[in-house]
Amino acid sequence: VERRFIKYGSVNLLKEGSSDYSNRYIFLFDDICVITKKIMGKSAKSKKPFQYHSTINLNSALVENTEVYNGKPLPNAFSVISMENKRKYTFITQQPEHKKIWLEKFRDRMKELLWNGAATPSTILTQSTPPASPQQKVRQTLGLDKTVSSDSIIKPVTQIKKKDEDDEGTERETVEGFEPPPWDPDILCFECKSCYSKFTPTQRKHHCRNCGHIFCNKCTLKRAFLPRYGLTKKKVRVCERCFLSH
Repeated sequence: VERRFIKYGSVNLLKEGSSDYSNRYIFLFDDICVITKKIMGKSAKSKKPFQYHSTINLNSALVENTEVYNGKPLPNAFSVISMENKRKYTFITQQPEHKKIWLEKFRDRMKELLWNGAATPSTILTQSTPPASPQQKVRQTLGLDKTVSSDSIIKPVTQIKKKDEDDEGTERETVEGFEPPPWDPDILCFECKSCYSKFTPTQRKHHCRNCGHIFCNKCTLKRAFLPRYGLTKKKVRVCERCFLSH
């Protein structure tokens, strides 16, 4: 199977535990992200303008919005956590819109890998009695699971029922002959798709019944019938964009 190219661009890569950074070029493919350094000066005339740095396997990675790093605000930063490399890569873009595009590209790829069964189940956490798995220990080492006990384990995606976190508390509606787009996995979403506010225990996640993306409550206040999906008896939660285009 041929690897599909998605996007490339220039970003600044922060050094772990430091405010220092280096310019890097990242190449996003359908299953990996390759980090490179652009060769400058006389060496730039060679047939290889980029020097390899590292590769992130998207099958075992998470992406998150990073607004604060080491106590300092970084509005243009986002991070990719690699379970395989046991490292958190924090990138800084030139403009906020560039960050938004990169976040969407990474999340679209990870969502597709997860739904196709290519992604490892390391992104689904649940409480149980056995000891923590290696992937879980990596997350705890990176400070990603401070509220998750050492008894947590990884559970396969197929064993987790997709449920919305909103107050309606119902599993996704399905009508024979109608198939809405797949829902974004909760574990891959750290902030609202529209306003980018971060999710917390009080700022909960809500799926739009039309597009399947995850938003905050403020951005999913609208309700609408969705006849094309067979949802005509009761108005359901939709985002602002889907409501306006409905």
